[in-house]
Amino acid sequence: MTSEPADGATVASVESAVLRFDEPVRLTAVTLSNGAGEEIALPRSRSLEPAAQVSLPLPELRPGDYRLDWRALSADGHPVSGGFDFTLELLRAGLSLLASLGILGGGGALLFAVLLPRAPEPALRLARHLAFAGSGLALLALPLRLGLDVVFLGGGWTAGLDPALWEVVLTSPAGQAAQVQAGGLLLLLAGTAVPPLRRLVGLPGLLAALAGFALLGHTADLQPTWLAQALLLVHLAGLAFWLGSLWPLLRCTEAPPDQAAAAMERFSRQATWAVPLLLAAGLALVVWLVGRPEALVDTLYGRLLLAKLAGVAVLLALASANKLRFVPRLCRGDPAAAGRLATAIRLELLLAVGVLAATALLTSLAGPPT
Repeated sequence: MTSEPADGATVASVESAVLRFDEPVRLTAVTLSNGAGEEIALPRSRSLEPAAQVSLPLPELRPGDYRLDWRALSADGHPVSGGFDFTLELLRAGLSLLASLGILGGGGALLFAVLLPRAPEPALRLARHLAFAGSGLALLALPLRLGLDVVFLGGGWTAGLDPALWEVVLTSPAGQAAQVQAGGLLLLLAGTAVPPLRRLVGLPGLLAALAGFALLGHTADLQPTWLAQALLLVHLAGLAFWLGSLWPLLRCTEAPPDQAAAAMERFSRQATWAVPLLLAAGLALVVWLVGRPEALVDTLYGRLLLAKLAGVAVLLALASANKLRFVPRLCRGDPAAAGRLATAIRLELLLAVGVLAATALLTSLAGPPT
């Protein structure tokens, strides 16, 4: 059985609950309760017609923690029951999004500086600034998100001063993952601030920050876990490098033509192995997590995934045009090539924001069908 919202999900808004079963059932009773255990009246609390999927409208809910419990009769007449928890919190969802964007965007900029050390100095300087800003943004968002968890557990803002509740949150899976990410981000910051430490300290820091997604994300429930987590790390690292490099690459187009052409050629060589790894790992995870093709359209996770895939497809088309048309013209000294390349990269940047947002939402707001 799966649900939407998924068990344990944090959502910015919710208008209905969707229950999906392996076979048609008669839903005999549904109850919704808040974090204090108080039952909330539902517009419809049963569905006696046999169905494998039931959508139940929900009343307008205030931010907080909720649990939905259900009882049903299976096709063979046996009673079955279950339930799931979800959190409605726009602010927490926004903080999760900022943390994810900071890690992926800042980490990708660091990878650009490491893998293209001879890029024009203005581009390298911008990459360092982006890595620093992204890491700082994520370091600010992570403790604020944990603080909101403490507030919800305690039922009020004063609970944020309760050390016992902080201990509960920090020792939870979410708290432990956030601590791993925060430690990684501190290393990433150190590597950004001290260029000689960029590889020795910054790259392990980025790996730790990305590992936090694998420790708590949807891959943690897949078996074998190590393989799913490895695929996610490869996918996120490739995505971060590709998208985090776009703004520095745009700055490269402002350099003298020979320097710009050399930087673009070096990036193309790195992308030749990074992008296939990104796509292969991502495709494997899609098949693993989605399970059934129809889930791509009838679940929130599937729709967000389709939006991300559409953005990546357009990015691939633009990147191919850059590699096959504009970069060769730039290398031949075409005076108009730099401007056209800059326009294409600006379009990629706009799409990159959408792809990064969809990726962050997939890791924080939506649960996979499996």
